[in-house]
Amino acid sequence: MAEREKLIELKDLQITFGSGKRKFVAVDHVNFDIYKGETFSLVGESGSGKTTIGRAICRINPTSGGEILFKGQRINGKISKELDKEVIRKCQMIFQDPMASLNERAKVEYIVAEGLLNHHLYKDQNDLHEKVMNALHEVGLLPEFASRFPHEFSGGQRQRIGIARAGHAAGVYCGRRAHLGAGCVHPRSGAEPAQ
Repeated sequence: MAEREKLIELKDLQITFGSGKRKFVAVDHVNFDIYKGETFSLVGESGSGKTTIGRAICRINPTSGGEILFKGQRINGKISKELDKEVIRKCQMIFQDPMASLNERAKVEYIVAEGLLNHHLYKDQNDLHEKVMNALHEVGLLPEFASRFPHEFSGGQRQRIGIARAGHAAGVYCGRRAHLGAGCVHPRSGAEPAQ
């Protein structure tokens, strides 16, 4: 059997907030691996650190101990500017409340294209449009939805828009929604369109 590729490894991860008497240990010695093509759900009570871990993987929260490895490279702490850009591009958050995270004044095509625009991941306007249409298709949304606004969709469809926005440029999603599972981290490869 071929060896599975590890995308994310957490080794003895610790995340604290504050210092001295006000120090709060939010995450203490967490270990897990996430493999390519696997859906990993991190489940726990409210306040147990699920979101904190996801934010640390995406380099939003600093860590106070342990390691986070992305494709074998350490990504927590001080890293090169090039690696930081790669992690920012390839590890994306999918927010629990899609309506709060989607620009209500922007059409779906622009919302999904925004990451491609920010990271210059397209050759020309035709390539950009094709990538957006592919991202919508991957999450089970019709191409004609690209010209609509977020308020015109159901909650589940809005969640798919958020997944398309995060997924077309990302290697790993960090999300908090029933579609993915609470605190789920979903490696993009092998992703199934939503039903």
